[in-house]
Amino acid sequence: MSTCTQSTSGGGARCGDIGIFLAPAAASFWRHTVGAVCARTTLARYSVARAAEGDGAAGVISYKELARISQQLAPLLKADPVVGYQWRRFQHQKGLQPSTRADEATVQEFLALHSAGALDPIEVASAEVLADFDKVQKEHPAATWLWSSVGARGAFGIVNPKGIPAKIVQDFLESYRAGSFEQPEMASDELAAEVNSFRWAGGKAKWQAFANSQFGPKAAPSDPKFWPADLLRRFLAEQPA
Repeated sequence: MSTCTQSTSGGGARCGDIGIFLAPAAASFWRHTVGAVCARTTLARYSVARAAEGDGAAGVISYKELARISQQLAPLLKADPVVGYQWRRFQHQKGLQPSTRADEATVQEFLALHSAGALDPIEVASAEVLADFDKVQKEHPAATWLWSSVGARGAFGIVNPKGIPAKIVQDFLESYRAGSFEQPEMASDELAAEVNSFRWAGGKAKWQAFANSQFGPKAAPSDPKFWPADLLRRFLAEQPA
């Protein structure tokens, strides 16, 4: 099992190996948890990055400037999927949930670290591994659901395999092919169509809220055909007649 302990000297986290471990079922459709992805904290280097740019740690920035800096985050996240993982990891280190709207100071701090090259880099999966991942996802509908649970638990809610540590993707593929995951009963075409009919008839918000309740914001597949049948039946049963 991977472990991560905080240094008492304030120097950051000491982390064990990044990886996935398997455990007895916590629900009827899967039986695994993912070891926490540990990372050396970058927060201790923030003052160094600011000093290198000639900016004091207590520098005062206007609200207009802070708003401008905040708007710079979105393009970075869109341009490079790795930045999305680094941002979520940064939020985790700050004790923030992915759904939490970061304040201007937090965004400014992250952007300063990114600009100074002070964020810990990650090794992403190779093109060959990503092609193998895509093949598994296309051939096995259950793999999409199981991968969502892995990304939610081991990659701070990131499910894009291009932007997370390669080891998480590789461990998932090895575990899936080894039969280490319990295969859920997946939704039939008829059941998925029933959920979609509800969505298009004004139920999009309810469906999205239910999806977010599984693994966190936008981690579960939006298409119900990639969901276990029992969860879709439960969702439909909870709706008023």
